[in-house]
Amino acid sequence: LYWGEEYGWRWFLQSRLERKWGLLTGAVLTGALWALWHIPAQLPVDTSMQDVLWFAAIKLAVCVPLGMFLAFACHRTGNIFVVALLHFLHNYLAGFLKPPMIAGLSVGWEALLVNQKKKLFARAQRQA
Repeated sequence: LYWGEEYGWRWFLQSRLERKWGLLTGAVLTGALWALWHIPAQLPVDTSMQDVLWFAAIKLAVCVPLGMFLAFACHRTGNIFVVALLHFLHNYLAGFLKPPMIAGLSVGWEALLVNQKKKLFARAQRQA
């Protein structure tokens, strides 16, 4: 799974973007597209458009730096299998830090942050 994802994102797309716009811009664009690609699979179903935008911003803040690290690893090693292993390790280790299940659904940290933002906003409105 990780090999296929990294083969598509780093080897195929990133290499083409880097040839066109340079190493840094290519890595940032790949990371941004990678973040947006993950959103539909990880977003809770009953989410407002405002929360979708907040979730997207958080996902971009996570995926762009991670994508840049994976781009560096790809260039440094020249081996997509090493990058796939790093991707696997990231996801595996992040699994130990998962938030608790909410309403029977396992959600990522980004979704948990969106829910916390909702609660803080509602509390602030009640106090005003």
